[in-house]
Amino acid sequence: MLAVAGVLLSVVTGCSATASQASPDTATTAGHILAALSAADEAAFDRVFATSADAARVGLWWDNLRQIELLSIVDGAGGSWQIGWRVPGEQGVATNLIVPQWQCDAQQCLLGDIEQRPDSPAPIWLTEAISVEQDEAVTLIGGGDLDSWRQAAEQSAEFVRSTEAAGLIRPSSRQVIEVPGNSQAFEQVMAASAFDFIGTGAITWTADSGGPGPTGQPAPARIVINPDATSDAGTESRYLLLVHEQTHAATNWLGHPAAGQLWVSEGLAEWVMLQASPQAQQGSTQTLIDACPAASTPPADADFTDPDDLELAYAWSAAALDRLITGRDAASTISTLWQTPGAQPDLESPLVACG
Repeated sequence: MLAVAGVLLSVVTGCSATASQASPDTATTAGHILAALSAADEAAFDRVFATSADAARVGLWWDNLRQIELLSIVDGAGGSWQIGWRVPGEQGVATNLIVPQWQCDAQQCLLGDIEQRPDSPAPIWLTEAISVEQDEAVTLIGGGDLDSWRQAAEQSAEFVRSTEAAGLIRPSSRQVIEVPGNSQAFEQVMAASAFDFIGTGAITWTADSGGPGPTGQPAPARIVINPDATSDAGTESRYLLLVHEQTHAATNWLGHPAAGQLWVSEGLAEWVMLQASPQAQQGSTQTLIDACPAASTPPADADFTDPDDLELAYAWSAAALDRLITGRDAASTISTLWQTPGAQPDLESPLVACG
């Protein structure tokens, strides 16, 4: 599970007021945007923007914002705006930092553009035209092919909710899955190169890159699909990927694992995924057998990103969690291992028998 906060860099907005120019009234402009959305008044929304603004971009944002709930716009550091938003029915409020670019004359300043803040994750509705599709427990949002993810999303949510794991799985009433339509949108949402995520099908993180929201509500756990890594994935592969990621989201209440304890979080998510697939479970066990004698200590955090080590790291961690989750005081034991740097599991015997 990955929680990412964008690096807050100083930026320069597109309007520098002089003696003959007005200064941006950011609070009033933000209020006009929120009021226009609340009243479904597109003309009022358009009036916030200068005539030189790209009409197609303005129209895209209007269409996108009408599908989500934009709850707050407040001044952030370095001339940015901190925005709070969520999809309808979502628990918590996601926050991002965006940069308003101003066009000023002697009388007023209007918006010329809205841009991603450098090195800070962009809200998906800023990156491309999106659609929003919902079922009872899952919302898909993005510019990708949402229909191709619908079945996997719904079935994985149902499976995770039905899995007993010592009371550690606590899914929200609605899980949001972001599906960027292309690599560029994915890179903007992640504020990182797609190269950094080669082979990673999806990321689960806490949607608080803009910092604590003004509403006082906690940020939700969001799942972001990597379009490059999943473009050829079949329904079964997508289902198992989302079982793993929805388990991460449903254990987000435990916080980010302590340094060196990523194996607990990944092991639990992998354990739940293996319950959904006997074939995958057999393959994971075989990985441990092939590595006999398997290590007696947990894998390092870095092993989960090393192509040479990650398969064994996941297999070892899932087997360890299988042992722990059926033991005495499982919830307390796993929580302690999750949150305590350097804590070691008491497994009593090897995870697999070597021939």
